[in-house]
Amino acid sequence: MSAPDTNVEKQRENHRPPLIGIALVVVFALVLLTLLLGWTFYAGQSASLAGIE
Repeated sequence: MSAPDTNVEKQRENHRPPLIGIALVVVFALVLLTLLLGWTFYAGQSASLAGIE
């Protein structure tokens, strides 16, 4: 059963900042993952970067 006095517009405004924050964190995590994968593939091609000479 839902509440009788539901104000959807107020709820939408109240939830906007947390949802934007969650989206920014997800984008930041994807950027970090992309950088990690790029660095891993790059380092895998060169023995000197891995400390093997």
